Amino acid sequence: MDQPIFILSAGGRTGSTLVQRLFLSTKQALIWGEHKGLLVSGLGEMLRGIKKWLAAEGRGQLELFEKSGHQAFIPNVNPNLQAFLSASRQFFDESLGKEALRRGYPRWGFKEIRYGCQEALFLQELYPDASFVLLFRNPRDCLRSVKSTSWYNKDFGRNPRTFLNAWTRLSRDLLTASAQLRRSCIVRYEELIEDYERHIELLSHTSGIRLDLFDRSVFAKRLSGSMWSPRKLDSADIAALGSPELQHTAVKLGYSLCDEFPPGLTPAGGPPDHHSDRLVNSIFASGSRAARDVDRSFFGVGNLLAKALRAAGIILSSGEKPPSSLHRNPGRMNESDPV
Repeated sequence: MDQPIFILSAGGRTGSTLVQRLFLSTKQALIWGEHKGLLVSGLGEMLRGIKKWLAAEGRGQLELFEKSGHQAFIPNVNPNLQAFLSASRQFFDESLGKEALRRGYPRWGFKEIRYGCQEALFLQELYPDASFVLLFRNPRDCLRSVKSTSWYNKDFGRNPRTFLNAWTRLSRDLLTASAQLRRSCIVRYEELIEDYERHIELLSHTSGIRLDLFDRSVFAKRLSGSMWSPRKLDSADIAALGSPELQHTAVKLGYSLCDEFPPGLTPAGGPPDHHSDRLVNSIFASGSRAARDVDRSFFGVGNLLAKALRAAGIILSSGEKPPSSLHRNPGRMNESDPV
């Protein structure tokens, strides 16, 4: 139980369930599902708090008690930090590790879409031999996909800025964590779908699970948490994607929101307009310069882009209803709608 596997994803709609199913297919690790970020956040906060308390108000009191007993002034005496670390580890071993063993899985882990650097490093402190899979996806496609879910409203109030701010924070956090985790790999959803064999090798190398145990048929069976197809982006979405901070983080991950023409933003009834494509790139570039030179506001950048695209007839207005379905290639998973 001392080698768990943690799948930490930069928000929802990034393919974390697909990676979970891949590990489950090996029969070597039971990867539990999400828990709303409750388990690690709560324990981590307690550990950070008690660590500070023991170093300040409780400093030296345990040693004083062990030396002088009840005759010592020890109002803040507590066990040492290692006792609390062991208890935290025991919590996961009992609740998740032993439950995995009871079902025939020698290893355990979980996936979560709400944890960043602080939580990842806490998990590594508890389990130095743990493996981490850090999962990312283009924010534009994450947004298109999450708009088709019921929990987009419940968790984000259908506000693209709220959703994309979370994507930016988690992506930045997990990138920071990757440099400090001893055993980890970075997986981009698009590349996983494009070349799954190479990524299965990566997952095998990171986790230590034999390559031949991964079931490739997982990629042939598409499962989705949404009843609807990914939605088109409206003007509010484009404005939110114009955030300089988001674009900076996206570039670090290898995603260019300037050079790619977003899928689904083509003129109605025809192929992509290459003149409009150049317009998108030009506006993104000039908008980003304006944001840097004037007031760093991402509102102006996105609104400028949205206005130009709407005038060109390329995007939906915010009040226009999206189509009920998109054409899919039945022979391949739709990479804009992850499991």
